[in-house]
Amino acid sequence: MPDKIVVLSDRIKELSETTGTTNMHLQGASVGFSPFSEFYSNSDLVYYAITDGQYYEVGSGQFLLKAGDDELVRFPFKSDGPGATLDTDKVSWPVGVKEVYVAYPAPQSVYTAFGLSPDYNQPKESGFAFWSSANILNYDSN
Repeated sequence: MPDKIVVLSDRIKELSETTGTTNMHLQGASVGFSPFSEFYSNSDLVYYAITDGQYYEVGSGQFLLKAGDDELVRFPFKSDGPGATLDTDKVSWPVGVKEVYVAYPAPQSVYTAFGLSPDYNQPKESGFAFWSSANILNYDSN
């Protein structure tokens, strides 16, 4: 079992002017958001999304805490932009400002659907949890 797991945090978004396919150099929090360094330690694993308003990349990454130049190592699993001929290719970012933020990508999410319809039950401390779909866990007390 790996000693690291992906860490989720809310309202983490920084700007970057990184170009190409290198690690994203983080330049500070967007207004109303926190920087990665406020919630993440060196080498923590994160789910991320990056956009420049035209292109995007979503993936898992590793936060690197560096004096004055924090970075995000990128491992995309969905991308659209220059250089990204496959979903798993890194976007080769053009000149301009990008938003880099923590995300919880749909293919990696797991949740209960209790309250959405009578077919989904509220989880309890005992019983049986089972998959109702690729992302939804349901519950049966029997």
